[in-house]
Amino acid sequence: MWKYANFALFIFVQFICTGATSPRRLPVGAFFTLDEVDEEIAFRAMVAKMNRDLPYFELVPIIRYYKFDDSFTLEQLTCDIIADGAVAIFGPSSRKSSGIVSSICHSIGIPHIVYNWREEESEAEKQERTMTVNLFPDTLEFSKAYADIVKEHGWNSFAVIYDSAEVILLQQ
Repeated sequence: MWKYANFALFIFVQFICTGATSPRRLPVGAFFTLDEVDEEIAFRAMVAKMNRDLPYFELVPIIRYYKFDDSFTLEQLTCDIIADGAVAIFGPSSRKSSGIVSSICHSIGIPHIVYNWREEESEAEKQERTMTVNLFPDTLEFSKAYADIVKEHGWNSFAVIYDSAEVILLQQ
């Protein structure tokens, strides 16, 4: 749900800043590997919901598929999406792969939206990614949220069930 709210806010600001007075088609790019079926379904569902809920514009998905960590192809696909008029780009999911997309978006000046956990970036890395927004909660903020829940309910302990070992490592 919070993904819709963040994206809606971004599009609303984009819409207001352009001064548009009539419905407008806004191409939105997204990258997926062939095995990221669930992510693509979620993206398409988000686009459909936004198009139903906000009548002043129509998001038009531009979806491209790439092989994991194939930065050369990803660079070409990013340029193609931008040439198609994308106002923002989602993904890719891999930090290694998203570096090239982030760099291109930064140099062109369009938003790059990622949705996965990332290690804390240095100030230099943050300066190189001023157009990149990560919708995944910061690990420290996520931990604070757990602590707030425990404190609010007066619990002495609690258990969190994870679906993979990787997620456990992110919370330590």
